[in-house]
Amino acid sequence: MGLLNLPEKCGKATTPNMTLIGLFIFGGTDPETECNYRNAFEAAFAKEKCLSAWRKVGAAPLTRACLNDSNVRHEVGADEADDPLTAVIRNLQEQNNFCTAALDSFGYKGSCLAVTVNEKKVSVEAKLTSPNSQERVEALAKTKTHGDRFLCTGGAHLNSDEAFMAAEMSVRKRKLEEVQSDRKKRKQLEKRETEAQAVLNKNTVNGTDAGKLLTWYGVNHTGLNATQKKAKWKEIAEENRPDPTFERWTHQDEAAMKELESTDFSLQDTILERTKMASQNEFEANLKSMQAGDAIALLEGIKSTIQHQSEL
Repeated sequence: MGLLNLPEKCGKATTPNMTLIGLFIFGGTDPETECNYRNAFEAAFAKEKCLSAWRKVGAAPLTRACLNDSNVRHEVGADEADDPLTAVIRNLQEQNNFCTAALDSFGYKGSCLAVTVNEKKVSVEAKLTSPNSQERVEALAKTKTHGDRFLCTGGAHLNSDEAFMAAEMSVRKRKLEEVQSDRKKRKQLEKRETEAQAVLNKNTVNGTDAGKLLTWYGVNHTGLNATQKKAKWKEIAEENRPDPTFERWTHQDEAAMKELESTDFSLQDTILERTKMASQNEFEANLKSMQAGDAIALLEGIKSTIQHQSEL
């Protein structure tokens, strides 16, 4: 049971008094409400939990495991060009070079303070990809500069199928992020509705219940105590406001999201092919609206062009 729920059960205000902070941390009995609180400090800093935390970071035993975490350890090299800390590390290297050289020039042993960043040496071959491969499509989708694209393809032309498929993969990734964000919002609204409907089926409504109902209606109740929340909900109920509505997440939506998550698609799914199909449909529509003589002349011209190209 939460800290705020206990006073509420006792019919007291849920806004904690500053004088009770120590009670919440170190436990004891509230003299006014007679609510009992456990020792949160003792539970959080128990011997077992401290040893577990120290073990994870490498403090005890002293393994320095935290330095191997990807958010802590950074290696500078060809593969780390997109790492924002690469520039920071290289700047530190330049500053160290400058400062130690200045100390040497004044007669001090600045070289004793010199450090050198070990940069990874990655060969060009390590980044090259094979033509017409899924690896190249995925690599091209991640490139941001012309140099990256040249390195990825070995200087091959980019007006190839995989270039268009890579562009489609980037578009799908952006759409997927938007859909996932929309799914999260709609699922949250669905959860709020479910909780609110459960509250409406109860005979009595306490402060926590009123808070769920206010959240359902999008009413901010931050800082309100139980009495104020219930009063606010009473106003809404007396106004007979319609229930909040939203677009539910359906099986069709889930299937569409799964389709975006998939990297298994062909050239027919790219914007190039969609544009070709749109142009073809537009041509057919224009052809049907033409006068018979104009349509025949156009088709004859197309036929002549095709024959000429086949003779070349």
